[in-house]
Amino acid sequence: ESQKDLFRSIVAGEFEFNSETWAEISNEGKQFVKDLLRVNPKERLDAESALDHAWMNLPESELNPRILEDASLRIRDFH
Repeated sequence: ESQKDLFRSIVAGEFEFNSETWAEISNEGKQFVKDLLRVNPKERLDAESALDHAWMNLPESELNPRILEDASLRIRDFH
């Protein structure tokens, strides 16, 4: 799937978390992303709700440093 196809799928609300990239992400983390990507803006998390979400406020002891590093690199490469 090309990046263009991926973006079209996301905009349409048609996406899955079945790749190896998502294998170590908790169900709560996946639900957080789904809530951010809801097609209907009225159902989508706003910025304040996203920052208050339990997954965004996990204690440092529950974070996986390898996943954080990987995410950081992907964000850097995206821009």
